[in-house]
Amino acid sequence: MLQMINDLAQQAINTQQAQADFLYKKRDINSLNQSIALYREILAVNEKTFGKEHPDTLESMNNLAGLLSDKGDTQSRAEAETLYRETLRLRKKVLGEEHPNTLTSMNNLANLLHGKGDTESRDEAETLHGETLRLSSKKVLGEEHPDTLTSMNNLANLLSDKGGIKSRDNAEKLYEFAKKRGILSRELLECMKFDFLCFEKRSSLPGRN
Repeated sequence: MLQMINDLAQQAINTQQAQADFLYKKRDINSLNQSIALYREILAVNEKTFGKEHPDTLESMNNLAGLLSDKGDTQSRAEAETLYRETLRLRKKVLGEEHPNTLTSMNNLANLLHGKGDTESRDEAETLHGETLRLSSKKVLGEEHPDTLTSMNNLANLLSDKGGIKSRDNAEKLYEFAKKRGILSRELLECMKFDFLCFEKRSSLPGRN
């Protein structure tokens, strides 16, 4: 009986998630708000049915945080940060620090903190990106895995935004490593190259260290 209830709940969640994803792809604010509302319902149902620490619950928590982050206003981004932190905490507890989903949560939180722009948040983001890259490249996925390269790109972008000679040199090393190994897709290589060149232009402006 319990299994039947869980199966019905999962079917309802899958339907709502499909609706939410469809709305999100429309890329307008009304659809985004509807998608957020649906993911709030999905999260509530997952918590009630499977518990707060179930992987499906944590996935819906992560997805809701992503939508709130995309919305972009201060209140939504603050809520997204809270959800990302909670998702990361629970994924470390349930899945372990080296699980790919945990690394995804670490990366998501780092990207959000990077976007806040203040020094404290940027420093925390740098630590998170560095740890994500370390775990991904050395222990979990390997240096040539696409997710590792994405982590490399994210850290390089943060360092380029940070400014300063040391940060610039480190960003350049990350870019050159990927370029020399020839292990990036064309799209990601161009993305890293574009970000690095933008940094080069920014660093040449008056007042940049």
